[in-house]
Amino acid sequence: METPWEILVVDDEPDIFKVTEMAIKRRSWQGRPFRLTYADSKAKAIEILSGGTVSFSVAFIDVVMESDTAGLELCQYIRKTAPRSLRIILRTGQPGSAPEESVMNDYDIDIYLAKSEATPDALYKFLRSALRFSQEALTLQIVSKQLGKFSEVISKPQVQFEQLAALMINGVDFLRSKHQCAIAIFIGAITHPHKIISDFGMDASELEKASPLVLKILNGTYKILQPFTSSEAGMGTGEFILIAPLCAMESDSAKAASQVKAGIFGSIANFFAKTEHWEQAIAVFYFKAKYSLDSAPAQRLLADVSLFLDNWRIGHAAFRMQKELAAAILSQRSNNLRG
Repeated sequence: METPWEILVVDDEPDIFKVTEMAIKRRSWQGRPFRLTYADSKAKAIEILSGGTVSFSVAFIDVVMESDTAGLELCQYIRKTAPRSLRIILRTGQPGSAPEESVMNDYDIDIYLAKSEATPDALYKFLRSALRFSQEALTLQIVSKQLGKFSEVISKPQVQFEQLAALMINGVDFLRSKHQCAIAIFIGAITHPHKIISDFGMDASELEKASPLVLKILNGTYKILQPFTSSEAGMGTGEFILIAPLCAMESDSAKAASQVKAGIFGSIANFFAKTEHWEQAIAVFYFKAKYSLDSAPAQRLLADVSLFLDNWRIGHAAFRMQKELAAAILSQRSNNLRG
């Protein structure tokens, strides 16, 4: 079963929770069902949220509960303590009790909804909209965190390429979860056979199929940074590949492309270069999803992959500068000693 979207419903009227549950329990979004958690007061909601056992994406919150401002106080608590990826749909039976514009701005609320307007179709429509905001906010959080980690690693002396690759792989874990697909990634210097960093994220039977598929498709015609699939290579619906140079400069990307195209035979290890350095690194992504390459979900996945690759290139450029500076200093010292 697909991982459900976690939704928090806070209202002092149990019937409102039942109506909400009935409106969305048979529906799904992006192939994932909804799981609702109920709190009948601000205090109960804070208890649930502070427990930290569930990562909620959206909260439906009533304005008036144990007090006239309980819902707004809960919104304030959420904005102070919870990630921005937790989006808020504020519901009220008394629309005039809180000015809509000021509430939306002050409490960063996505949707302000009168209970009289909360038909099943409206609830589902607004929930989907809030989930989109949630996913975008979560992606930006992860991308920002990853970039911070790159900066942290680069600031240390003697940084190793493998440390950067490990951060890249952590980002792939997030993509697997968000997009509900299997992703295998192979990172290496262009055909360096002994230094390949891989992370499969799939079981042995899937990987057994993935490896020869990757090899077979790469023996044909393809374009760098353009995802592709091939029924002739035995790839089914939902299977596609992306080859991405991880170097920062165009000249390096061109060199990466030409070297990869020069000949790819044998095992996965033979993708990667005859160089002893990591200046021209490349990643091969293999995706296995429940949606086809030309679908909207696949395009969203690839857009997120592009964000993480941009992070990589920033980190990799800093890594190269550090290595070049260290080499220049060493060369200068050597010249001074000879002088």
